[in-house]
Amino acid sequence: MDDNPFEEETESTITRGIKKFLEVRYPGAWYKIHGGPYQEAGIPDIVGCHEGHFFAFEVKRPRKKRHVSDQQKYQMSRIAMAHGTTAVVTSKEDVQEVMLLWLTNK
Repeated sequence: MDDNPFEEETESTITRGIKKFLEVRYPGAWYKIHGGPYQEAGIPDIVGCHEGHFFAFEVKRPRKKRHVSDQQKYQMSRIAMAHGTTAVVTSKEDVQEVMLLWLTNK
């Protein structure tokens, strides 16, 4: 990890902020997924259910938003094909946009 105090937030900090935001603004069941040797590769960082709908968010730092692995793309496509909502996000504002779009179209 870079010790530069002027560096953007870490992915971990962004993820914690997004999860707290979801828990307060969109009550349901929200989980931070921690990868491990027994987990299938590419599962999104935050998954959850709000009002009976499944959401999956892959969290990236703003400069890394386009760095989505093939495994992450594959897992997100599986969720989308099952009618869940997926997105690559870099902030609470990105998540808010996804949630408002879903609420508008449900």
